Amino acid sequence: MSEYDLGGTVWIAMNCIFLSCRYFQTCNLNEEAKLQLIGGGFGPSLVVIQHLLRRCPVSEVVCRSSLSAYLCLSRTLLSIERDGDSKREVILATLCKLIVPLWFDDHSRKLLMSNIMAMTLLFEVLYYNANDISADWVIVLKCLSKLSELTHSGSNPEKNIEFNLSRIGRLSAFLNDMTLKHLVSAFIHLSLSDDRRSSSAHSNSFGRTIYENAVGKLQTTRFVTKPDEVQNISFPLVALFLISVENYGRFECFGESVIRHYSSQASKNKSSVVRNFAFDVVSHSIVSVLTLDAESKEMHQKLLMEPFCGTIQTTNYIDAAEIGLNKLKQILEDGHDLSAAWPLIMSTLTTVANSSHGVDDWGLCCSTAFACLKLMVDDFLNDPPEQEFTRVELLNCCGAFCSSRFDINTSLTAIGMLWSIADQDSSSSSVDYVLSKLAHLAADDRVEVRNCVVNTLFSCIVGLGHSFNAMQWQEILTNTIFAVLDQVKDQGSTPINSPQRNSLHESKVSDRYKVSVHHSRDSISKQWATTQVLTLRGIERVLRHFFDQLLHNSTKASKSQNLHSILDEKNWFDEAWYRILDQCLTCSRLLGGREYLDLRLAGVDLLILCCQTASYRGFVAADVRVGTNMQVVNGALRSVRSTSSGSSVVSSGTRSPKVMDIEHIEPALMEKRSMLFEHAFDCLLQLKAFLKEHETDIRGDGYVDSVHIQVLTRIGQGLAQLYESCKGNELSLDHQGGEKEAKFVHFVSLILSMARGNQRSKFLTQAQRPCLDLLKTMSVNGSSCAFEVIVSIGSKIVLNQNQESDYDILQVEAGKMISEICSNTNNVSVRMERTPHGVVVAVDLPRSALGADDENAIVEKDANNMEQDKVQPAKQEKDSDIIQLKEINAALMRQVEKLQAQKEKLEQQVAVLSEGTAYI
Repeated sequence: MSEYDLGGTVWIAMNCIFLSCRYFQTCNLNEEAKLQLIGGGFGPSLVVIQHLLRRCPVSEVVCRSSLSAYLCLSRTLLSIERDGDSKREVILATLCKLIVPLWFDDHSRKLLMSNIMAMTLLFEVLYYNANDISADWVIVLKCLSKLSELTHSGSNPEKNIEFNLSRIGRLSAFLNDMTLKHLVSAFIHLSLSDDRRSSSAHSNSFGRTIYENAVGKLQTTRFVTKPDEVQNISFPLVALFLISVENYGRFECFGESVIRHYSSQASKNKSSVVRNFAFDVVSHSIVSVLTLDAESKEMHQKLLMEPFCGTIQTTNYIDAAEIGLNKLKQILEDGHDLSAAWPLIMSTLTTVANSSHGVDDWGLCCSTAFACLKLMVDDFLNDPPEQEFTRVELLNCCGAFCSSRFDINTSLTAIGMLWSIADQDSSSSSVDYVLSKLAHLAADDRVEVRNCVVNTLFSCIVGLGHSFNAMQWQEILTNTIFAVLDQVKDQGSTPINSPQRNSLHESKVSDRYKVSVHHSRDSISKQWATTQVLTLRGIERVLRHFFDQLLHNSTKASKSQNLHSILDEKNWFDEAWYRILDQCLTCSRLLGGREYLDLRLAGVDLLILCCQTASYRGFVAADVRVGTNMQVVNGALRSVRSTSSGSSVVSSGTRSPKVMDIEHIEPALMEKRSMLFEHAFDCLLQLKAFLKEHETDIRGDGYVDSVHIQVLTRIGQGLAQLYESCKGNELSLDHQGGEKEAKFVHFVSLILSMARGNQRSKFLTQAQRPCLDLLKTMSVNGSSCAFEVIVSIGSKIVLNQNQESDYDILQVEAGKMISEICSNTNNVSVRMERTPHGVVVAVDLPRSALGADDENAIVEKDANNMEQDKVQPAKQEKDSDIIQLKEINAALMRQVEKLQAQKEKLEQQVAVLSEGTAYI
């Protein structure tokens, strides 16, 4: 046979194969018949077509005819192929091999005509039979991924291929849900094996347009990936983003796998460029889906946020966590509703706050996370969620930032957030949870944090205490306040200036916060003592505002019992009361230097307050505002004369709400109140016994240092406040025969004696002044015990006023006070009697000042200030006594006359000065 005839035979055979392929597509046979018909000649036909394309790559006629037959065969087979049959996989694989040349790695080579025509054929198959490819998308996408890196010459056919490749996202919008899932799965599978684009790819590659489209989509949001860095990202990641953008409307079909894949890339990929791009894609998807579908966004919130939040929690790259938190902050700032995903977000922020990373590395992430928390708290305050689980997660998150070690200001602000949440959601469960969190944080080893926690704890209790029931109060007192008190006391039990504790503290403090510290707080123990002071001050606030409520709630359950049963029964408040008194008594009896001063003062104040609140009258504040007839005397504001109207000086103090309704209080409550006062007053007397026992140690060599002076001053001021509350009942002459009053006066006189300054001092000490004024007030109110103390101190001044003698300032001031009491009015008389114990001087004070019709202040005083003589014969004794009594009587009357003359002289001088100033 001639060579010409051989070519004709080949041509005829080739056309027969082509015609057969076309017949497969156009015949009206059913699918089973077509499968049987194709099955017999599928393999040989495919081999012949591939052979022709490889042997005749430059022949346009052969390539076009071969590919036309290939198209008919593939479209027919794809439409009837069933899952599990390999023919679809084979035909797609052979077609892709025709597209990608063997010299793929050499980008300088140009594509042949057969390659370009095969690419066109592939896109035609995708457009018409995309839904028939099913699970074999991986084969096609591998080809497209390699194609995106090839360089084209700029010819029209190649530009068309670039255009078709860039429209793969638009193509996905026409796929059915099942095919779309297969396509997304194929892209994810491919990106896991090829996560980075070839570094040798050129800007005029076939994938250039698709990368530009991706940058354009990202520019609609705040993105961190640089446009020129997108070129280094693999084709599957970029194309998958474009597919997601085109199908946001049916995101529930494929979105979870896409979000999880990008979140995984953002968390674990070694390339920072890929991590940044993945975060940009995830944030773009979250914002777009929430904006697009408002009705189903609650369903999408968890779907979108769970992988995203998981990335922030699990990543080992600090920059990735920082970018993720910034993205989260942007989403919250844009105002998107994420209420359904709040528990996930708050759990993520809690993980960041509890991270064990270094302060320098993780500090910025913690600050960004806390900014997210503040945005969420603001939303919470505007619209609190109904789910208790969400509130608990929010409180846990705030508590985590309170304990975080990255920034002290963050911790302090988070503590304030807990208080704000409790104010907004004052339900019992929420408040109890907040208080338990604060109680737990009170053991923080950072002094600023725990002090802020203690103050916030008691502010929260005082602010919300009016709504607490008996069970809540019992829980708060026994398991919250006392728990804080115990752990603060235990932590501060280490000796002051312990080198071990100080070195430990210094090793934990960041260089950023190393500042000069006052000597009173330069050790761990001193700082814990400061926290203990704040705790005692907080208990003061609680008792001052809620003592009556606590007393009423504690006895509420005993209403059905008789009075004796109520008094004999010890309830939770009784135990708390005894424990408070024991704690403040322990603190007030401390001996030491200035490091314990604040703690001792707090103990004294709390002990006095306990006595005041449990008294019959209740707590009465002793603060005074400036009014008429007042001037500064020795550094203190004092009244110089009584006013005609009581409205000129107004007290700023407040009284317990129950004070005005004393008549309506149940007898059981009053009896219980009296029992509590008795115990508090006993503790006060124990403090007096302690001071008496250690009087020698406190006074030293006759000089009391400033620390003890401050303590004694606070005690004196507290006793004056206590007298204001109890002068009409517990400390009156009629109450128990004046027994408590006598003990009280003895305590005041002890403070006067212990607080003596230098004998040559010209002024009273700051502790003596309030005690002396208190004795004067009690004397004017008819207290013979108080006037006895004043006379015992200042009698020498009264009797020997014309004689030069070396008297200390306390005697001088006491003498002046006696003169003031005696010169209040002309109705002052002195009577003298002789008793077996000595000479008795009876001074009848003015009744108006006494406040009672028949009360006289009687003061025993030996006329000669000497020891009692032995009993003399009755007659001699009577004569000598008469002489002495006459002398004393004459001396006192001379003093009264002298004082009255001085008073008249001063009034004349004032009148002259007043007339003189009228002409100035």
